[in-house]
Amino acid sequence: MDIKLKAKIGILGITLIWALAPSFLKIALSELETFNLIAFRFIIAFVILSVLFYKRIMHADTETCRNAFLISIVLFLGFATMTFGIRFTTASKAGFLTSLSVIFVPFLTFFIFGRKPEARIIAGTAITGIGVGFLTLKGNLSMNVGDLLCLLSSVLFGLHAIMTEKFASKCEPIVLTIVQMGLVGIYSFLVSLLLEKPHLPNSGSVWISIIVLAIFCTAVGFLVQTLAQKHISSEETVINNALSPLFSLLFASYILNETMSVKETFGAVLLLGGVIIAQLNIQNIKQILDKRRIKDDNCKNYRL
Repeated sequence: MDIKLKAKIGILGITLIWALAPSFLKIALSELETFNLIAFRFIIAFVILSVLFYKRIMHADTETCRNAFLISIVLFLGFATMTFGIRFTTASKAGFLTSLSVIFVPFLTFFIFGRKPEARIIAGTAITGIGVGFLTLKGNLSMNVGDLLCLLSSVLFGLHAIMTEKFASKCEPIVLTIVQMGLVGIYSFLVSLLLEKPHLPNSGSVWISIIVLAIFCTAVGFLVQTLAQKHISSEETVINNALSPLFSLLFASYILNETMSVKETFGAVLLLGGVIIAQLNIQNIKQILDKRRIKDDNCKNYRL
């Protein structure tokens, strides 16, 4: 199997895994404060990956550690804003809003690398903006603070994907992942000591949520992403987030019994439609249709 195809399949798999995160975060936040939870999540992930790949960690070079430090700051801010945001909004809505990195990445790459967004990106962004309005705006045209924080987290996660693309090709991806996991865990623990009263969970459901978040959504998720981004771009990586809102909504409905109003559902459909339009490559579709037409014409000529 082609290495790029393997990378895309891996990214699609972790998109499904990450769609679980909002629901399990909602459960864990019922007992733990924000940075207490993030610290648990990333320290457990760091320990697991360090045990599995301890030989690679022993040979970590200075450049990899420096790049991991830069990425870890963005990742920490992304998780801080997302976890705070989920306290004040629903898991299903958070799943939609955090998926908007798929729209922000092309614009971030324009400001960073000078690549201009295509017309489909602009059209998709306009439709997505309207969808976000229906999904989150209240009667007085204001957004919930949780909605705003989740929206900000999607920008930060988009920036993280771009930085991962840049550094994964230069550094050992496994070490890059492990070091940033450890650093985010340290940042979160220190902030929790300063602002919160960190403690161990009391219930089994919260422990299960932490384990799922730490192992699958963090250790496995970010390891697969970093490995995959050695072979595919940040745009190709975040395109899979177009499916994340649907998965998040399904999980939130099943796990938390959350429901969405007609207005929110309409907004969600517009949002997802905008994301899909932004990823459509008209030239590729035209080439596929042309090949199909040529094949059909050849078949007709053969039958004649």
